[in-house]
Amino acid sequence: MNIRIGCSGWSYPEWSGTFYPKSTTPSLRYYSSFFNTVEVNSTFYKVPQRENVESWLKQIPKTSDFTFSVKAPAEFTHPFKSDDIKKRLDIFSLFEESVLKPIKDSGRMAMTMFGLPPWVGKDNFESELKLIREVTQGWMNPFVEPRNRSLFSGSQFFNSCTKFDLGTITVDSPDHQLSDIFDSANSSYVRFHGRNRKKWSEKGAGMEKYDYKYSDEELEHFANILKTKEDSNIMVYFNNHPWGNAPVNAINLGHLLGIKIKTYQSML
Repeated sequence: MNIRIGCSGWSYPEWSGTFYPKSTTPSLRYYSSFFNTVEVNSTFYKVPQRENVESWLKQIPKTSDFTFSVKAPAEFTHPFKSDDIKKRLDIFSLFEESVLKPIKDSGRMAMTMFGLPPWVGKDNFESELKLIREVTQGWMNPFVEPRNRSLFSGSQFFNSCTKFDLGTITVDSPDHQLSDIFDSANSSYVRFHGRNRKKWSEKGAGMEKYDYKYSDEELEHFANILKTKEDSNIMVYFNNHPWGNAPVNAINLGHLLGIKIKTYQSML
């Protein structure tokens, strides 16, 4: 089993004192001394300049095997008008040129993550999958995450992703507690959002919906499931980032799987 464990992002001020020492500014260089992968989700809110992406790459030691998974922009996956295809294609083209290509050229590309909005359900998800397939060109390692509860039941969504050569993201959230892992061509992508049911569907909750720390028992349960995927390449990202819960849980899961990740003393 080839498994990489990391977090959804690295630049959170509230990680100071739990993951980053209090005197340390959040940085990818420091983060990469612990983990060998990161999921970049800031690209969902705004496509960064190519120069910014190149600065991320420069922070990674040349001898490191560190990789990036990157979340597609909301202007592509969550359009205000579903029929505005040209605008969606234009923003994805910018995303490809500014973000994906420099990461690919550096040899550090892992996966491209596409999050479907809650209003994409059983009646309209196939057209979205088809569009994602059209723009990914066979080299972006695309994986798709559903948010509509109806897509978690049965195998229809997974089968359709397979038909379009797209991976299906396995999630743990208040809507769907992880019990198995989707395997797409011997590769898997797992995201842990936490289980803060009270805030998850609350209007205006913002990032509070991810405020959750997994228990040792929950992490052991996840580790046992991951151990069953001996022949898979697995990317695991913790998105329960408020207050440094994500890196703490990621490190602890790594230890349960026998992956040696160093520990910042304050985490203890």
